[in-house]
Amino acid sequence: MRPGMIAAVLGKEVLDLFANRLLLGAVVFPALVFASIPTGIVAFIELNELDPAQMGQIEQYISQFPDLPPKLAAQGFIVLNFMAYFLLIPAMVPMAIATQSVIGEKMARSLEPQLATPMEVSELLVGKALSAAAPAVLATWGVFLLYGLVNGAIADPRLTGLIFNDVWKVAMLTLVPLICLLSVLLGIIVSSRVSDARTAQQIGGFIVL
Repeated sequence: MRPGMIAAVLGKEVLDLFANRLLLGAVVFPALVFASIPTGIVAFIELNELDPAQMGQIEQYISQFPDLPPKLAAQGFIVLNFMAYFLLIPAMVPMAIATQSVIGEKMARSLEPQLATPMEVSELLVGKALSAAAPAVLATWGVFLLYGLVNGAIADPRLTGLIFNDVWKVAMLTLVPLICLLSVLLGIIVSSRVSDARTAQQIGGFIVL
């Protein structure tokens, strides 16, 4: 397996990604949506006083943050409970990129000429897998970083510390790349069995769910 060939495929796929605004939006938009919902709730709580009559309803949730004021504890509960959505991004985004990459080339009949070159099939697959996984990993990491910094700036720096805890640091460095690679491989397998991009993405979405 030659790194130069893999890099050539990776470079081509990245250029194709940036040329396709719809596909590029599929990389960025889900990550921003998942991060903006809890951030909006944090901002709303910050701008409004907690109703004492409602404190009893959320007491069981904010009691897990005994060292924080009630408002900050409520914000901490919100941001931490939305963190699981960051694991959906590396499952959804690479699937869309991988299926579009393979199906797009099958429809354009540009896949066969690539297979006829001295490039090995394994090099082509690795290049395509990396080109689908890398944007999703980088998007997830970037939005995770913004998520922690922006919520800390809106509410309190201690909120940033809650988000950047050891568990989620490890999850970002290990689980996110692994989920991306699994999603890419499933996307390539699905795309090799069908000839329509919409069908491939629907099957891929079902697999993600």
